[in-house]
Amino acid sequence: MAQFPTPYGGSLDIWAITVEERAKHDQQFHSLKPISGFITGDQARNFFFQSGLPQPVLAQIWALADMNNDGRMDQVEFSIAMKLIKLKLQGYQLPSALPPVMKQQPVAISSTPAFATVPPLANGAPPVIQPLPAFAHPAATLPKSSSFSRSGPGSQLNTKLQKAQSFDVASVPPVAEWAVPQSSRLKYRQLFNSHDKTMSGHLTGPQARTILMQSSLPQAQLASIWNLSDIDQDGKLTAEEFILAMHLIDVAMSGQPLPPVLPPEYIPPSFRRVRSGSGVSVISSTSVDQRLPEEPVLEDEQQQLEKKLPVTFEDKKRENFERGNLELEKRRQALLEQQRKEQERLAQLERAEQERKERERQEQERKRQLELEKQLEKQRELERQREEERRKEIERREAAKRELERQRQLEWERNRRQELLNQRNKEQEDIVVLKAKKKTLEFELEALNDKKHQLEGKLQDIRCRLTTQRQEIESTNKSRELRIAEITHLQQQLQESQQMLGRLIPEKQILNDQLKQVQQNSLHRDSLVTLKRALEAKELARQQLRDQLDEVEKETRSKLQEIDIFNNQLKELREIHNKQQLQKQKSMEAERLKQKEQERKIIELEKQKEEAQRRAQERDKQWLEHVQQEDEHQRPRRLHEEEKLKREESVKKKDGEEKGKQEAQDKLGRLFHQHQEPAKPAVQAPWSTAEKGPLTISAQENVKVVYYRALYPFESRSHDEITIQPGDIVMVDESQTGEPGWLGGELKGKTGWFPANYAEKIPENEVPAPVKPVTDSTSAPAPKLALRETPAPLAVTSSEPSTTPNNWADFSSHGFWFFRESC
Repeated sequence: MAQFPTPYGGSLDIWAITVEERAKHDQQFHSLKPISGFITGDQARNFFFQSGLPQPVLAQIWALADMNNDGRMDQVEFSIAMKLIKLKLQGYQLPSALPPVMKQQPVAISSTPAFATVPPLANGAPPVIQPLPAFAHPAATLPKSSSFSRSGPGSQLNTKLQKAQSFDVASVPPVAEWAVPQSSRLKYRQLFNSHDKTMSGHLTGPQARTILMQSSLPQAQLASIWNLSDIDQDGKLTAEEFILAMHLIDVAMSGQPLPPVLPPEYIPPSFRRVRSGSGVSVISSTSVDQRLPEEPVLEDEQQQLEKKLPVTFEDKKRENFERGNLELEKRRQALLEQQRKEQERLAQLERAEQERKERERQEQERKRQLELEKQLEKQRELERQREEERRKEIERREAAKRELERQRQLEWERNRRQELLNQRNKEQEDIVVLKAKKKTLEFELEALNDKKHQLEGKLQDIRCRLTTQRQEIESTNKSRELRIAEITHLQQQLQESQQMLGRLIPEKQILNDQLKQVQQNSLHRDSLVTLKRALEAKELARQQLRDQLDEVEKETRSKLQEIDIFNNQLKELREIHNKQQLQKQKSMEAERLKQKEQERKIIELEKQKEEAQRRAQERDKQWLEHVQQEDEHQRPRRLHEEEKLKREESVKKKDGEEKGKQEAQDKLGRLFHQHQEPAKPAVQAPWSTAEKGPLTISAQENVKVVYYRALYPFESRSHDEITIQPGDIVMVDESQTGEPGWLGGELKGKTGWFPANYAEKIPENEVPAPVKPVTDSTSAPAPKLALRETPAPLAVTSSEPSTTPNNWADFSSHGFWFFRESC
């Protein structure tokens, strides 16, 4: 088994648990709040996980420490587990079986003799450590040493071993009490345990420095405190060293000066003997007086060796070295044997004392546990008696409460039964009233249906008259187109005549020039007569053409007057039609509002009726439930069948009412839909005056038609909306007003509304050619007649093409406007 080597050549078992370790383990054990002197596996597992060891290692430690395999730990098993965890953290391998020394009582670390340094031998051998007993006379002094002396070259080496004096073991003086108060020990012990996370038993320099710096003392004082408290000078602070350092900080903060050397009463008890924790021997406050015994035999031998002349210096040196080694070995063995016996004696005494204290503590704990159990038993008995009395009192109160509740329930049932009977009678009266109202509403609905049929007949007559007027307008348009064609033909003839006149004027000028030349020369009179005759013929032809032109102009004026008359008649017809449409729309709107009001009243009455029936059914149901509770032992089956029949009747009645209500709503919806069809936007009818009436110049200027390209698909949801697809080009009149975010336009002969953010506006220069309206051009140049008299020129010009949705075109002649509907 592995052992720690000791400085004096002995050995200590590393598996042995010291008293300090056991005390620390007991403190940690009680901090886990054991139950009946044991801690459970969960408590120990959570505590052991703080060591940072893997779970398999902790499982092996548990198997070794749990000696009775009961799944829980007492103080001894917990101390063994903590010792194994500490050794594992220090790098030792876990044993396969639990060492027997760990099962024994904790071993007290005995006071071991300190070591004094033996000076070098005269023969140049290295100094050896000379142990000193821990309890020696205070006046003892260290042994003196001798060295080699040479008087000159060739002088003999004069060596003498110093006489050693035997050491005297004086009586042990009383050990002074530690100057650190008990309260400070407990406080700083807890602080030390809170910072010793790895349970190594010491704090490193950085850890201790962090804690000491919190006192805000100067660096010089903290350094002095560190030198005083770090007794073994290993750069680490054990628990007692840490307590001493914190106590010295308290002394410095109270204003007292720090001692230059640590006083004996400040030395911790464990440092008044050799401490196994740090592995360094410390000399106690009492020095040891050791004197080596005189040995005359060695002196005689030395004198005899000096008298022998043949012996060389090397031989003397070797013999001296061997004798010194033998003497040192004898003294070392004697001291080790004495130390071992002293350690065994002190360990035995400390073990016996610890066992006695443990037995006393266990006896006190057992007595306290018995006393506590007796008190708990008495308390439980008293609690049982009080609980029994309280339970009986509660039972009496519950019985009285149940009796009162039963009386109140009976009284309430009697009152409730009478109230339900009264409510039932009242609800039956309400049902009779509602049935009468239902009959009245049915009669009103029949009257409304009759009125609807009458309105449908009137609407059919209006549609017939409208069809007749449309046919008349179409015939008027056809005759107007024929007249326009005749006017166009006459204008072409007029243009040809003007062109012919234009050709004849230069010829006339040429003939006049020739005539002048003939008159000047007075020659060729025959040719002059011929020319004059030709001139007369030309003049006659021109006069005939002028007459023809006058006739054409007269005929044109008459045709234009007829067209004007037709336009006036058409305008009157449109005004009459618009008035009829407005009156019809107003009457239909009034009828629709009245119909809606009637429908709303019907729905409200139906809801009131359903609510009354529902309340009546609920009351009947409640009444039936009470009656059923009273007679459940006599007539359960009959009541169940009656309730089932009533439910079926109510369901059938409700289904019939809902069906009649749905049919009435469908009829009203169809009637409303038929009434709304004539009231569609006027942009669909070619005879509408809102947008397509006889245009004046001001009305035509207010119409602003643009084109939009659809970006997203939109499905029409009602009759006044149009369906668009991405890429469709819609013609929109921006002058019309509608709901915000909606545009009215025409697409594929259909007009309606669509969302404005579903399409984008197309500039005029990007509008495709097939979409642009067709322009009827009838304009022709009208050259002036350069004759003797210049008549007023007749000009028939064509106006700009209209941009209305149905390709309306207008023509201007003599200040008159007329229109033509494009095919």
